[in-house]
This record gives sequence, C-alpha cells and structure tokens, in this order.
Amino acid sequence: MRKYIYLLCIFALFCSCEKSDNVFKVNISQENIRQIRPVPGGAVMYYTLPSDLDVMAIRVRYKDDFKQEIMREGSYACDSLLLHGFNEGRQGVEAVVTLCDRNGIESEPLKITFDTQDSGPFAFFNELKVKSGWNGFSISYNVPAGGKGMAHVFYVGENPLTQEPDTLLVKSFSFKAGKDSLNLKTQQEASAHTVIVRTEDFRGYTVKQQIWQDVKSYNTMKLDTALFVYSDPEGLGIEDKTNAISKNYLFDGDLKGFTSMGGTSNYMGTYIAGPSCFGKTLFELDLKEAKQLAGVRFYTILNLSRPFFGIFANAYENRVPCDITIYASNDRIDWDEVGHYDEPSDLDFDLRWAARCKNSKYLDMAYSTELEVQRADPCYLSIDFPIMEKHYQYVKVVVNKTFFAANDNDYNTAQHVTFHEFELYVGKE
Repeated sequence: MRKYIYLLCIFALFCSCEKSDNVFKVNISQENIRQIRPVPGGAVMYYTLPSDLDVMAIRVRYKDDFKQEIMREGSYACDSLLLHGFNEGRQGVEAVVTLCDRNGIESEPLKITFDTQDSGPFAFFNELKVKSGWNGFSISYNVPAGGKGMAHVFYVGENPLTQEPDTLLVKSFSFKAGKDSLNLKTQQEASAHTVIVRTEDFRGYTVKQQIWQDVKSYNTMKLDTALFVYSDPEGLGIEDKTNAISKNYLFDGDLKGFTSMGGTSNYMGTYIAGPSCFGKTLFELDLKEAKQLAGVRFYTILNLSRPFFGIFANAYENRVPCDITIYASNDRIDWDEVGHYDEPSDLDFDLRWAARCKNSKYLDMAYSTELEVQRADPCYLSIDFPIMEKHYQYVKVVVNKTFFAANDNDYNTAQHVTFHEFELYVGKE
C-alpha cells in the first residue's frame, strides 16, 4: 500500500512541475497596452512587446457579438491588433491578454476592457431611406467613416414557381463609407411594395433587418411616337437619303443597328446631328399635352464588323454622347432641367455606358451576321428622372460632349453627335 502512495505522490509532484513549466515566465503589464481605440465593428489595440528574446507573440481573447471565442495574435512585426466581431457599439467588452513564447506557452493573463463603435452593417441603417421610385423604389444611405459590409434588398411579391407570396431579391451589393443612392426596379408591377433590407458582415453573419410597408411605386410606359411631334429648332439634324441619315431612324424601333448592316461603307442607317452641336438643342418633342415625365433612353449601333467612313471617320464611338442634359417646359420659354448624365470623355473604353457600341478598338469581336445581332442585347443609356408632381408638355435634348475615340484621340473637332434610337418614358395614367 505504501508503495502505491509513494508513486501517487511522485506523480502529483511531476504534474505540479509540469503545470509550472507551462506558464511563460515573462508577464505582460498594463504599460505594454498603450491605447485601445474604438472603431466601427470593434477596436484597435496598440501595444509594445517586452524586450525579451523569448517573447514571440501577443494574444488577445474575447467573445464577439455571437458569443464565439475570438483569439487575435500580434508580433514584433506590428504594434497594433484589430479586435473585430461586433455590430452595435458596446462599452466595457472584457478580454484577456497574454504573451507567448516559441513553444506556444503563454504567460499569466492580463484582464482588459475595450469599447466599440457601430459596425458598417449596423450603421448602414442610421440614415437609410426607402422612397417611391419608377417601376420599383429607391434607397439612399450614408455610412460613417470606416464602415463597410454587404446589403441585400428584397420586396414581397409572388413566387413564380409556387404562385405564393414570397420575399424576392432585387439586389445584393457591397457598400463602404459615404453617401450613395440606388434606383431599384422590380420584376413584378404593383402600386406599392413591402421592402426588406438586410445587412451582413464579411464573415457571412446577418447583422440587422428592417421592413418598410406600402412603399408607393410609379410605373412607366414608353410613349408611342404617334403621341409626340419632333422638331429641330436649330437645324442640327442631318437629312441625307443617299447616305441613309435621318431623324426617322431615331424612332423606327431598331435598337441595335440592323438598318446599318447591309449598306455600303457610307450607308449609315442612323441619326447624326452637326456640326457644332455641343451645348445646343438637338431636338424638341411636343407631347401634345402635359404628362408626368419618367426618363429617356439613348441607344447606339452595336459593334458591327462593317466599316463606317464619312462623318464617322472610322470612329463612331467618338460621336456618341457622354454628357447629356434633358430639359422640360410647358411654354418653350422657361425650361427646367429634369435629367442629366455625365461620364469623362476619356473614360476607359470598357467602362463607358456605350462600351458595346460600334467602335474601332474591338473589330475582331464585332457582330458580322444578323443572327448574331438578334441574339445580342442592345447597348443603351437610361436617364431616370426624379418623381415630379409637375407635368410637362415639351422636352428637349442637349448634348454637351462626346466620348474620345477608343484610342483616346478626339477626331470629333466638328462636334457631330449620333445615337441610333431614342425613347421617352412617362408615368402610367
């Protein structure tokens, strides 16, 4: 019996020594933690490691908003650690700090507390507004500095598979600090929508959700060409039957450039205005009665394989507008600006709204048959107007500038302007 007691004492002494050996002798003190600064979604801890060759790292342990154990590790290579994992701003979050040697053995823990600020996905809702929009609704937000995350926008509609009410996704997007707004169109038409906005962090956790009931939707329709009268008050539109240039191509329903495919090199089959168009009225439309204006669309000829000469000088894209202003009036004397769109004239070609238009850069990727054009999506710019209670009878289009050619040169010194089709949209009555 004594033999067993003796062996048990030796084992206990061995365990005691082993336990003592498993504690790193160099301790961290409060002086090593220089500052802990609250930031969106957490805090930044600034530290100074002791001057000891055995110290390899500093570790901070705490529980995040989802009660998960988090361990953050730093070294001599840096002097700060981001303590993340929080959403709504908190005060007095408890944590422990240890030092670590080369074998992963840690020192006695130092208890600390820190405060946090609202994370981006939480602060996203602070100034989030959901308003009525055309064929859907609009949202606007202002995220504080340092905030970022993901947002998902839904509306309540009919599930196309079950024909039952369901939440249907409109858009998912990442956001960062600053202001922004989005016009979101729903696939299902309704006079009002229930809108749901949900945010998540970059770890995939849902942070917050909010619901807006009865958000009014203003639905639109394309105005039939028979319901307005075209005029060219400054005589800028070119009428040339030989080269197939006319205002009529603006309203013939060809959205892609079929009329331009089969002709000779000077057969344009499109609308061109000029010279000296910039800042002038390209044309006016008389709607015959005041209507609620919703927006306009400008279409270009797609990237066809056939060459264009004449006015285009083999650089069609150099005559496509990049800066457009739309005005409206009820007496043709006082004009209100109702819409504007602007891109830099030297914007990288692939980033332009007209990146898929007829161009001199990607001829090897051009459409060469009518079947290819039929299968392609049209290239167009939509300018949506704000929802206005005031109705207007007259609309005019002003182009202020056109894009440079795809090689960044400007051959359009004569200031010609072209687009292939024009559509005007109004509110449904």
